[in-house]
Amino acid sequence: MYQSFISDENIMFIRHYGAMQGAETFTATLNTLKFHPVDEQLKAVCVDFRDVTNATLEDSDAAFRDIVLSKLDSYHQNVNSFSTVTLYDPKNVRINEIIFDRGKRQSSENFDFTAVFRAFSLPEALTQLGLPLDYCIEYPCQQ
Repeated sequence: MYQSFISDENIMFIRHYGAMQGAETFTATLNTLKFHPVDEQLKAVCVDFRDVTNATLEDSDAAFRDIVLSKLDSYHQNVNSFSTVTLYDPKNVRINEIIFDRGKRQSSENFDFTAVFRAFSLPEALTQLGLPLDYCIEYPCQQ
């Protein structure tokens, strides 16, 4: 499951929690753009995996990656024009390893998912995003 929004700073925030479904980050990214289109290039995407309780390597194929990258173009978003920050719970080593492995499987010449910035604390992620340390990430209410 996930929550997501695009901030006034033009940063997309995605928070995964509970059991992470295959290709959930891709789905979250596309759905966020579909239901909350932006007129300009995103500045960054921050994906928070700290509350993931289960993840698998299911649906981590390259074919879906290429479809998503193409669909991003239709939203006028170039994946190489925004920074990506991923946020992990340093104590959740097993889940982190699965998510890292998913990134390796998704990497291509068009986008290297293993080259995204990995943060292990919220202040570290906020600093990388150029946001103040007291910045409040306000996800919409869960449904």
